[in-house]
Amino acid sequence: GLGIDYDGSQTDFESSVNYTLEEYARDVVFRIKSVCDESEVPHPTIISESGRAVVAYHSLLVFDVLGVSNFDRGDMQQLARAPGGANCVSNQVLYHVDERGIEWDLLPYCQKAGIMVMAYSPLGQAAVLGDATISQIARKHGVTAAAVALAFVLRQPGVVAIPKSARDEHVRANARAADLMLDAEDLALLDAVFPAPKGPTPLAML
Repeated sequence: GLGIDYDGSQTDFESSVNYTLEEYARDVVFRIKSVCDESEVPHPTIISESGRAVVAYHSLLVFDVLGVSNFDRGDMQQLARAPGGANCVSNQVLYHVDERGIEWDLLPYCQKAGIMVMAYSPLGQAAVLGDATISQIARKHGVTAAAVALAFVLRQPGVVAIPKSARDEHVRANARAADLMLDAEDLALLDAVFPAPKGPTPLAML
């Protein structure tokens, strides 16, 4: 079915609901339609996973904006042609100083369309933090290597970063990236070690 029997009990418990297509139409689509009709609001385009969002239909959030993740340029163009696709406001993708593939075509496309790019793993899972060039630039500006890596991502218009930080001191150190302006010399050094793409590349993802 469309739902997932998470606990394997094949019962009607919330963690085990296993919808058929007919039940999905009746229990999910019709209920959303009814609520919209009662509130006199337009019917939404329903985009849901076939798992969690369906088995927990009572917790579905209906809104008129859309965010996607790991969409390449072709996916974004296809989405723009789909009903409701013009409401897309963000695309969450892998982007860091050592993974710059999106700079070739996806990032320019999103910038032109006014779609925010949300960079996940902007520190390259910490792999880039020991790089000598990044450390050199960090010492020059009196910040951490992580702040330099984040500033590199944030230098692009329309890009936000979502680094994972479990410790307060890391959060505070990372926050300095917002005010760090990498100069031409810094960027040239980084380009030499982490070159920009020279052509289209498959979208990297974790």
